[in-house]
Parts: sequence; structure tokens; C-alpha cells
Amino acid sequence: MPQGKPRNHLRWLIIGVAVVIAGSFISLKLFAKFSTEPVRGMQDISRTLLDVGKEIRVVNPVDRGLTSITVTKVVRGAPAIPLVGRAEDAAHERVAVAMLVCAGQPFSPNGTVAMHLETQHGSSIFPDPSTATNSLLNTEFSSNSCKRTVLGFTVRVTTHLSRFIYLQFPYLSANWRISAPSGGQRS
Repeated sequence: MPQGKPRNHLRWLIIGVAVVIAGSFISLKLFAKFSTEPVRGMQDISRTLLDVGKEIRVVNPVDRGLTSITVTKVVRGAPAIPLVGRAEDAAHERVAVAMLVCAGQPFSPNGTVAMHLETQHGSSIFPDPSTATNSLLNTEFSSNSCKRTVLGFTVRVTTHLSRFIYLQFPYLSANWRISAPSGGQRS
């Protein structure tokens, strides 16, 4: 038996094991790349643009129990005071977003950070927690109930608003168009 042959078998065995290991590693990387869900961004959200008075059906696992939201009125300045109180200084004013909210099972909107006003320049203004007792922030829903509630906001007098948004990433973005620029009553 020639001495070179066992070396060739050993060499081919080592090459074969290396190829199998490399192939397995590459296959695992490809499997991981194609089997994972791509990262979802804001551009992937289902967006709905509505006028005030229109209802949006809500189905998402974040706000379990919530079934629909209808923004019924948006008022700013003096007309908002009876609904959500007075602003603390002359540079600011109050905005009241009146809505009808329905739940199909017990629902507690603790915080409602998913709802905000958006300015003309894309900045977000979140609800003021020091609002009226009928505020959505203070409302509890028993099963199958609808309630008229309000959210109060404090904005600078010069702020131009463009919409009220309910956003539950990555499920839904409902945008109600509002015409509440600075100064005076709007609805």
C-alpha cells in the first residue's frame, strides 16, 4: 500500500467536514434572514384619514375591548373652557376634543398616550391630565357601552393644529382632520 493514499483520504475527510460545517453555517444564516419578520416602521401602518364626525372601528391587541372612536367636535379657546377648563396663562389656550368612545368589553383607557393632536409642522401635543371629570383619562367602560367623553389639551395661542390622531403602532393610525388654527372657536 502506497504511503500517499491514506493522506489523500484524510485530506478529503477534512475537506468534507469543513464543507459540511460551512454549508450548515450558511444555511442557518439564510434561514434566519428569510424566516424572521421584517421590522415594521411607521410607513407600514394602516392609515385612515377622517373628517370630524366620522367613526373608526378599532381592533388591536393593545387597547383590548375598545371597539370604536368617533371625534364629534373640536373646539378651541373660550368655547373649550366649559369642557376642559381654563389655560394657566395668556400665552396658552385650551383645546377640547369631544368624542364618542365604545367598548365591547371592560376597557380602561389608562393614559391614552395613543391619542394626541398634531401641529401643522408635525409636532405632537398629548392630552393634559388635569382635564374635566368626563375626560377619557378618567372614564371606565363596562362591557358593551358607549360614552361621550372629552380630552383636553393645552396649546400655545399661536400653534396651528392639523389633526387629532389615534395611533396604536403597528396596527392603526386614525387621523381626524381638524380646522383649529390659532385663536378662537373652531369645530
